[in-house]
Amino acid sequence: MKTAKQSINLEYKGTKKRLNLRTALISLCMFAFVGTSAQTGTVTVKLRNASVKELFSAIEKQTSYRFSYRDAEIKGKGNVTISATNRELKQLLEGELSKLGLKYAVSGNKIIVTPAAAVPSAQPKKVTGKVVDTNGEPVIGATVKEQGTANGTITDFDGNFTLDVTDNAMLEVSYIGYKSQELKAVAGKMLSVTLSEDTEVLDEVVVVGYGTQRKGNIATAVTTIKSETLQNRPVQTVGEALQGQVPGLNVVSSAAPGSSPKLQLRGSAVLNSDNSTDPLILVDGVPADFNFLNPEDIESINVLKDAASAAIYGSRAANGVILVTTRRGKSGEPTFRYNGSIGVNTPMYMPEEVSSAEFAKIKNEAEMNMGRVPVYSDEEIELFRNGTDPNRYPNTDWLDLVIQNSLTTRHAIEASGGTEKVKYLLSAGIDHQTGVFPQTSQNVFNIRSSTDVALSKKLNLSFDIRYQLRDMEELQDQEDTYKQFLSADPTMVAYYTDGSYGYNAGFFPNPLVPLYEGGQKFTKRHETSGIFKLEYNIIDGLKFTGIANVKYTFKNEESRSRKMVYKSYFTGETIEKGTNGFSDRRDYNAYYNLQALLSYTKSFGNHNLDILAGYQQENEESDWLKGSRSGYPTDLIWELNPGPTDNWSNDGNGEHWALASFIGRVNYDFSNKYIVSLSMRSDASSRFAKGNRWSTFPSVAAAWRISQESFMEKVSSVLDDLKLRASWGQTGNATSLGLYPSYTLIKTGGMVFGNTYQQIATLNTIGNTDLTWEHSDMLNFGLDATLFKNRLNLTAEYYIKDTRDILLEVPVPLEYGFGKPKMNVGHVRNKGWEVSLGWHDQINGFSYSISGNLSDNRNEVIDLGNTGPWIGSTTYTEEGLPFNSIYGYESMGLFQSDEEVASAPFQNSNTGAGDIRYKDQNGDNKIDANDRVVIGDPYSHFLYGLNLSLNYKNFDLGMFFQGIGKKDQIITDFFVRPLNSSTVFKHNLDYWSPDNKDAKYPRILSKTDADHNYQQSDFWMINAGYFRMKNLSIGYTIPSKFVKSMGMDRVRVYFTANNLFTISDFVPGMDPESSSSVAYPFARTYSFGLNVQF
Repeated sequence: MKTAKQSINLEYKGTKKRLNLRTALISLCMFAFVGTSAQTGTVTVKLRNASVKELFSAIEKQTSYRFSYRDAEIKGKGNVTISATNRELKQLLEGELSKLGLKYAVSGNKIIVTPAAAVPSAQPKKVTGKVVDTNGEPVIGATVKEQGTANGTITDFDGNFTLDVTDNAMLEVSYIGYKSQELKAVAGKMLSVTLSEDTEVLDEVVVVGYGTQRKGNIATAVTTIKSETLQNRPVQTVGEALQGQVPGLNVVSSAAPGSSPKLQLRGSAVLNSDNSTDPLILVDGVPADFNFLNPEDIESINVLKDAASAAIYGSRAANGVILVTTRRGKSGEPTFRYNGSIGVNTPMYMPEEVSSAEFAKIKNEAEMNMGRVPVYSDEEIELFRNGTDPNRYPNTDWLDLVIQNSLTTRHAIEASGGTEKVKYLLSAGIDHQTGVFPQTSQNVFNIRSSTDVALSKKLNLSFDIRYQLRDMEELQDQEDTYKQFLSADPTMVAYYTDGSYGYNAGFFPNPLVPLYEGGQKFTKRHETSGIFKLEYNIIDGLKFTGIANVKYTFKNEESRSRKMVYKSYFTGETIEKGTNGFSDRRDYNAYYNLQALLSYTKSFGNHNLDILAGYQQENEESDWLKGSRSGYPTDLIWELNPGPTDNWSNDGNGEHWALASFIGRVNYDFSNKYIVSLSMRSDASSRFAKGNRWSTFPSVAAAWRISQESFMEKVSSVLDDLKLRASWGQTGNATSLGLYPSYTLIKTGGMVFGNTYQQIATLNTIGNTDLTWEHSDMLNFGLDATLFKNRLNLTAEYYIKDTRDILLEVPVPLEYGFGKPKMNVGHVRNKGWEVSLGWHDQINGFSYSISGNLSDNRNEVIDLGNTGPWIGSTTYTEEGLPFNSIYGYESMGLFQSDEEVASAPFQNSNTGAGDIRYKDQNGDNKIDANDRVVIGDPYSHFLYGLNLSLNYKNFDLGMFFQGIGKKDQIITDFFVRPLNSSTVFKHNLDYWSPDNKDAKYPRILSKTDADHNYQQSDFWMINAGYFRMKNLSIGYTIPSKFVKSMGMDRVRVYFTANNLFTISDFVPGMDPESSSSVAYPFARTYSFGLNVQF
């Protein structure tokens, strides 16, 4: 007699061909599930009004089989009522599954359940019905669809619908803001459907410090970014993808391959420009750089913005916290995903150079403006114009020679699946990008695996391993090379007619030579990280969690410089510059993190309690070693040993720090209505002397879900949820101290005594044992609201952040001899507000959403510890003003005549008509440094982002706009100052002359002749705000009936473009997102991509 398993296998043979592709892929990835023999051929099942899942569970308990299915395919299949005793398994499955419109196949010990092919009805039947909400009001525009088909309709103004369907059809009724409903299509009667509000948004789980919380119960300021925001965007770092998505987060990008953006959350709290304002970034609970992670690996990003949410991270959270959660495997059959794209980067807003003939005329005008003779004769200008002698009279467009289109590609694969006992995910990705400069590129390789094992009902283990390689190729000095091309004018020859490099007299004979022949820098950065996590459920509600993390980073940086050789086309003379040189630097970093956490969750009637206590210990060790030699006889060998021994150097360093922490938090809510959260963290840092190492950072937050009150019932039809929040918290900072500020340090060196080199040691710094933590206190008020059946959502925040005990250098007598010591005396305040607003809806089959955010922050120095004001050449810092306020002259337009110059306060002996006129602030009838005033605020204001999305059938469209409303910025260099270490661009031509008195720029002058016109003044200050279409994406998902036959579940093709257009006051050559005027050129990116799942 055949067993049940053997009988089922007979039915399975016909399905093997369809599963061959999937089986082959599973084997390729070395994931296999090995079945065991059936323990019995019959089963006993007694169920009444049970779900399909309960039927499967009852069979699994009596056999070795495990069911594999997709939730969406068995959802709504109706209830199961069965009473079977010792029934043959095959017979039971065939009978019950066919009633539900399902079929099955067997693979090993797995029973794979899929929908049965629909048998078309000879005559479709007509069903009618009405859709209302819980108040009995009709729902207009609700979608009524026959499950498993594209057959559907929408309700009219009275909520009514009519639809022709097949026999035994199931209907699915859905509408934005409501929970979907499924019901059996019954002809001949009026169906009544009542949709209830979808409160899922409030039940959504949000990752917070050392745990998770329901979104509806969060009392602090947290912004969540879903994975969809990061994927399919042609950006080179994850940080760039956050730009404009998080209210209060300012992202300053860099376009160079391998560079990371600078992040600043809710303003700057430093009084030293060298100190970092980057928030703490944690990936799966441990510190890491998230910029070059594979975007496909990221599940969500949560930004903790107020001190109450960040205080549990203590001394490392002064600038906010960003929590990155990666994807993990889920139980079910193996799933494979691929996402790939290829794109082209085209440099944008590059300036246009004038011709060599125009340049010569302008150069002559500049010389004559100073009473000097012209440089070029009319005959030479004509030779530049006609181009008959390109070796002597060229017309070179230098930027056109060097700036190029570049390529970007990204590929990611993932395999995941498992059982209730073991879940796995394995992913790999490669990101390749070439630069707009030749010989610049980056390759990023990511490999990651995660495994979750349920050893028992009480004990769970997880293992995460991640490896990343960044392989970068750069120019020796990219910014300096770029400046050389901006300085080269069109009268300089790039290539002679015989193809050799041109040689031009001057400091930079030809910038093409250092670009292509001067050498490069090669960097390989290896990072490997492992996270081991243990969870043990001691008793109901009480859980212990242990985490061990180790991360190793190895970096090798090689710099190769070559001797540059020029040859004169006319004389044959060879000119050599520089030497062959080589340097090799090796960096090593080891980071260790141990966490022991105890959590307790309990509900007592309407009282809900969540308690966390724990201990964490971190330490980091790093060292580096560098050696270099120059004067190599050849550029064929790049090793230190073959280099000359008479021109060498070496250097190195080693550092270590440690941090110990105690953690505590209590969350309480009453009936999900009144919410209180208390947290505490005590940190001890190795940076401080004994007695000052420990500091405690507390926080308190409260929220009131006012919409739950009975007196709000009158507006409940409009207002779905309203929550008021208030929080206060304290965080700390010690990174600005350095590693050993409390210790007196010595430095070693050498001196020559009597022709003998002797090593010596000298005092370097005097330690200050009284130094302690910088502290940031933040008060935050917030409001969260959802309206109109969850279609409209609103979040508003207002905060005041005070950072005290900032380390400042205090004056000391000159004979002290060790520089200015630091003391905890500074105080900075940041105040700001944030608003997020979103709407999503569907109309006649279209679903759409629009969301936006706007924020502003104001920085103010409160106390400088009697050390101010600080007056720099271009900055001014004083109590009551923003840190590093822009400092310079107030301009009064351009002088229009020499008579105006003569009657005005004296400025400069070179001042003449067409020059900038400055205001005499102190009335002493002369313009000097004492006439400088604060003229601007260097910080960005009114940051905003706008997202639009539209879905219709299989098409999707997304648009993202981003920008800054106001920012003061002074521009006085390359792109606005012609003939001063730069060429002349076409936008420079609107300069003052007797025939053009209403000009944008002052009169044309050469080099230092124009210094007086390019002093720091508001004449050159622009609003550096901008509006940019950051991203456009268009996608199409191929209908499943076409891809299922190929063994695939989903295929989507898409096109995406970045930086399509920008509105700003910047001149060509400058980008509003860059941190400096001479930055690596930004590019517009066009990409085509493919998403596949099978």
